[in-house]
Amino acid sequence: MPKNSESTVELNDDPVLFPELEMTPENRKLINAAKAYRSANEKHAVAIAECKPAKDDARDKLIGLMHAAKLTSFKYKSLKVQLISPAEKVSIEGAAADDD
Repeated sequence: MPKNSESTVELNDDPVLFPELEMTPENRKLINAAKAYRSANEKHAVAIAECKPAKDDARDKLIGLMHAAKLTSFKYKSLKVQLISPAEKVSIEGAAADDD
């Protein structure tokens, strides 16, 4: 881990939680890694937000069909499906490779 002159800076015996780093070659790597993580995290949040409506629609359709069939669970090959709460959640296990 890159070392700064001190891990925390103390002013009046109170540690500073986020010390300002000086731009050194070691700290540049740390700062660039933090920026890359922030960027990846933002892209991840956007991807999740874009996929959520399709996921919610698929879940609602599955729950509706299970209610119509009066099933609380079923199994097909390695696929196991179970309603967690009769109106809200569903648990699903199994690899997509087993789909026919």
